[in-house]
Amino acid sequence: MSKLTPFKYAVVQFHRNPLRGEPFNLGLLVVAGNHQSFVKLEPSIKSVLKLDQIEYRAVEACLNQLRDVVQKDSVQLTLLDQLSASYRGKIQITEVRGGLAEDVQSEVDSLFQTFVAHPRIKGVRGPEKGAAKDLNLILRENKLLGKYKVKRHYTIGINESDQVKLDFGYALKAGHVAIEALDLTLPGREERLEEVGPAAGKFQFLRDKLKQNVTRYAAVKTNGVDAGWELAHIAASSDAVFNIESESQKLITQIEQHLAAASG
Repeated sequence: MSKLTPFKYAVVQFHRNPLRGEPFNLGLLVVAGNHQSFVKLEPSIKSVLKLDQIEYRAVEACLNQLRDVVQKDSVQLTLLDQLSASYRGKIQITEVRGGLAEDVQSEVDSLFQTFVAHPRIKGVRGPEKGAAKDLNLILRENKLLGKYKVKRHYTIGINESDQVKLDFGYALKAGHVAIEALDLTLPGREERLEEVGPAAGKFQFLRDKLKQNVTRYAAVKTNGVDAGWELAHIAASSDAVFNIESESQKLITQIEQHLAAASG
């Protein structure tokens, strides 16, 4: 049995106005029990946040200071708790969480995709494939696609600058249902993480922004592949996970109940 290493992590956030909140996740800090530490930051901070040169220099200086503190020798697991209590201005550190991992570096990459890598709307979409194609067929066969039903490529607008485009979704009387279709039949773990990471990131972003006014469903396809870790990872950011190979009827029933309530 592989040895599990304890670790703690926290997300670095930028608050343009600390009194109003509205955080933007900038990076990830991870400290492991084997004295390893990791700092992973958004690569295009200046352009993403639309900072002027003076603001950017201030943010950069603060992040460099954080990097130096976290990456020093013999760092202790308690360090992030101390930092979380210290940063209360435009740069803040979220509540510290922990876990166990066989490969801390892989865990860092996965957490970064979940909490920091922000979803972008692509101008051109490729052909539909995998789980999304299967789910589209299931919804069509059950007459659940349409103007006042489930929409393909559903977009949730947060504000003038933030929009999240999902595989599927629909509006409720108060809020939205967001559905991401995930193909976990891919043979490599790295490929499956690339499928799960962006979806988990969208779901976390939506919950941070919309709180309880969004319901998040993951529709997955595994085809017998051992994807337990990836399933657990997306489940942590979802309100429910449905295997469309064996649980499509559960998802259909849930959608039908929502649509009936919305039209009632």
